[in-house]
Amino acid sequence: MASAVIFADPAMAAAQGAPNDDHIILSWRLSAKPNKYLIVANLDGAKATIGEFVVPRSHFAGRIPVPVKARGPFTVADGDAAMMVNGRIALFSKTNPNAAATYDAATLEMLGDAGSKVSVVTRFKAGE
Repeated sequence: MASAVIFADPAMAAAQGAPNDDHIILSWRLSAKPNKYLIVANLDGAKATIGEFVVPRSHFAGRIPVPVKARGPFTVADGDAAMMVNGRIALFSKTNPNAAATYDAATLEMLGDAGSKVSVVTRFKAGE
């Protein structure tokens, strides 16, 4: 299966308040739904968007280092109810532009199995 690597723009990340070198590496399959995803973490008891990325309409799988505004480590949530626990992480998306962002089942494909650990990488190197 062919894959594409798309790199986040460090200048854009810095402008949004994310440190240039803190990121989570996400991967998606060829079958992934094209969409804008929010990376949401429960930080000290409150859900907060710590990063975002886009899965483009493509005939390729992908891998992207997404700048984030929190250090972790985090535990992958298996649903919205699990996001009430401090230190949980998930992907959220909107069904339409006017809707609130909600837990997206793509979490388990792109972040890992429920209960698995997600670490924030502090130094990105080519080939990671």
